[in-house]
Amino acid sequence: MLTDPQLLASDIVANRTMNRGRVLSGVNSYERELGFAPIDWLLTRRRAHGHAVWVDACCGEGLALLHAATRLRDLGVSEEITLIGVDLLGAFPAHDFPNLTFVETDVTKYAPPANTDLVTCIHGLHYLGDKLGFLENAYAALGDGGMFCGQLDAENVRSHDPELAWPAMLRRAKRGGIDAALRKHVLKIVKSGAAMQFGLQYAGAMVSEKPNYSGITVIDSWYGV
Repeated sequence: MLTDPQLLASDIVANRTMNRGRVLSGVNSYERELGFAPIDWLLTRRRAHGHAVWVDACCGEGLALLHAATRLRDLGVSEEITLIGVDLLGAFPAHDFPNLTFVETDVTKYAPPANTDLVTCIHGLHYLGDKLGFLENAYAALGDGGMFCGQLDAENVRSHDPELAWPAMLRRAKRGGIDAALRKHVLKIVKSGAAMQFGLQYAGAMVSEKPNYSGITVIDSWYGV
């Protein structure tokens, strides 16, 4: 198993291709990867609550957030929607948007603001060590009806006990009242009144034995009781 420092320093995690160059809309975009428009979601939440917060974990260069900030400024709602990009490498561009903040840190150690409306992680979960811990923290930070959305390959969430494999984890979460679905490798979780705790211990991470569904070598996360 890799220690956290070894994991963060590995060539697989500390790469400069993870989510680099992906924009908000169009061919290579967040809208295409997520299956919905983040701006529309934020505007809906803002109308309902007066303000909205989007945290983009593993945001890469933050181009999608820059595009979102531009669009929100054009709509005249910048003061009412906060954008936060979090990434390990900190390859962030300079900008003049007061509602956009970039944070250079390990996303598994970052705590989103309370009552966040949207947490995204575009192909970032592939590289995280404690994937389930990250999901629990993201879910806990969401406001009621808020949503997490990002890619997950279930084969990269592993245990020596088949009863702890991802399908069983997801079924337990749903039986506990969690609105979660994994379709075509896109995981969506909507915050409800129920708490989400997988109840497993993170045992460590290893480089995957084979490429995942996207054809890249990623990180396997191991869990036990």
